[in-house]
Amino acid sequence: MTESVDTLYTRTRDETDNAYNSFGRRSSFVTILLQSGGPFLAEVVGASYAIMDTFWISKFLHEDGNAAMTFASLMDAICRAFGMFVCTAASSKLAYLRGENKYQDIPQVFADLFKFSILLGLLAPAILLPVIKPLLNFFNMEGTIRANCKEYLTYSISGTIVTTLNLFLCGCLQAEGRSLMYGVNQMTSFILNMAVFDPLMIGVLNLGMRGAAISTILSDGIPLIIFGILFVFKRLDTKCSITNVFTFKCSPHTWEAIKVGFTQFISHVCFSLPSFFSRKWLEIGASKQSNPTTVLAALNPVMRFWYIPGSYAVALSIGILPCLSYSLGRRDKKRVRSLFFTGLFMSITWCGVIEVLMFFFRRYYAKMFSKETEFLDITAKMLLITYICCTVMGVEMICASFIQSMKYALLATILSILTRFVPVPMFGAIFFYTNKARNIYVTLRMYPAAGVFSCFVGLLFVIYPFCRLSKIQDPQMSQPLLQEKEHNVGENRYTE
Repeated sequence: MTESVDTLYTRTRDETDNAYNSFGRRSSFVTILLQSGGPFLAEVVGASYAIMDTFWISKFLHEDGNAAMTFASLMDAICRAFGMFVCTAASSKLAYLRGENKYQDIPQVFADLFKFSILLGLLAPAILLPVIKPLLNFFNMEGTIRANCKEYLTYSISGTIVTTLNLFLCGCLQAEGRSLMYGVNQMTSFILNMAVFDPLMIGVLNLGMRGAAISTILSDGIPLIIFGILFVFKRLDTKCSITNVFTFKCSPHTWEAIKVGFTQFISHVCFSLPSFFSRKWLEIGASKQSNPTTVLAALNPVMRFWYIPGSYAVALSIGILPCLSYSLGRRDKKRVRSLFFTGLFMSITWCGVIEVLMFFFRRYYAKMFSKETEFLDITAKMLLITYICCTVMGVEMICASFIQSMKYALLATILSILTRFVPVPMFGAIFFYTNKARNIYVTLRMYPAAGVFSCFVGLLFVIYPFCRLSKIQDPQMSQPLLQEKEHNVGENRYTE
C-alpha cells in the first residue's frame, strides 16, 4: 500500500529528528521526567555546594567570612539571574524553532544570543559594581565583615560573563533535549568549586574571600571551555558559522527570545530581593525569644529544607519549558495541554509527598544538625509552620513556564512580580506588625500564606493564555515544503 504524502513526510522527519525523539515521541510524563532530570541534578548538587561552600569559608575565614557571605550570596543570586536570562531565552526559542521545523533560522538566533550573552556579562559589572558601597552602607556593615564582603563581590561580579556564557550553553543543550548534559555541566562546575578550587584558593593559597570568588569563576570556566569546544566543532545539533557571529543583522526570532528570557531574569531577581525583608523580621523575632541563639540556629536548617521540595519544583519548571515550546512550534495543542497538566500533577505530587514526610519525620531531619532537645523542638515547630502548604509550592512555577512558552512576556513578568516579589514582604509585614510581641512563630506564617497566594495568582494568570491556546491555527503546508515531501515520496516509489 502506498503511503500518503503527509504520513511519509512525518515518519521520515520524526524518525531522524533528535528534537522529536527528546520532546515529542514519548508520553508527557516520561518526557518531563527525562527533561527535568538534568536540572534536578544541578539543583541538588547546587544545594550541596551551598553547604560545602559555607563549610570551607567557616573553616578558614571563621565567623567574619560567614557574616560577609550572608549578604554576598544574595548578590550572587542576582548575578546568576543574568545567566538565567539567556539560558531561558535559548532553551525556549531554539526548541520552538525545532518544533516549527525552521532549522535554517537556528544558527543566526544562536549567534545573536551568544553576542547578547557577552553584552549582559559586561553590563552586569557596570551596573552592580558601583552599588556595592551604597548597599554596604545601607546594611551598616563595618570592619572586617565589610572588607570581606567588598572583596568577594568585586571579584565575583567582575566574572559574571563566565557564568552567563556557561548558562547560555546550558540553555542550548536544553533546547536540544540534552537534559543530562545540562546536569553534567552544572555538576562539574559545582564539584570543582566545592572539592577543588575552594580548598585550594581559600586554604592552601590563603586568598581569603577573593579566593572564594575566583573559585566560582574558574569552576564555571572549565565546563564553559569543554562545552564551548563541542559547539565550535559542531559536535552537537546546534551549529553556527563565523559568518553568523559577525553578521550585524539579527534574526527576527531573537527579539522574541530576549523577551521570554527577560521574564526569567525578573523572576530570579524578584525571588532574591524579599530575603532582605524576611531575614530582618525573623532576626528581630528571634531576639524577642528567651533563647535567641538557639532560635537563630534553628532557622538555618528550616530555610535549607526548602531545597528538598523546591529543587525538583524548579527543575520541573526548567525542564518543561523547552517541551512546551517545541510542541507549540509543532502546533500540537493536545500535547501542550497534556504537558501542562502532567507538569502540575508531578509538581503537586512531589511537594505533597515531601510535606507528608516532613509532618512525620521533621524531628529526624532536625537531628542531622543537633541532638539538643530544645533545638529539636524549635526546629520541628518551625518546619511545621513554614511548610504546612508545601504541596502547592511549584504550581506557579509551572504556570510561569507555560505562559513563557506561549510568548506572553508581559504577562509572565507581571506574574513573577506578583508571585515572587510581593507575597513574602506583604504577608511578612502583616504578620510582623500586627503581632505586637514580634513572635517569630507568627511571622513564619508569611511563607505558607505566600505559597497559597502565589498558587492562586498563577492559576488565575494561566486562564487567558490557556484559552488562547485553542485559537492557535493548525500548521498549513507551504508550497516548497509540499514539493519536498512529494519528492521524498517519488524517491521512495522509485526505490520500491
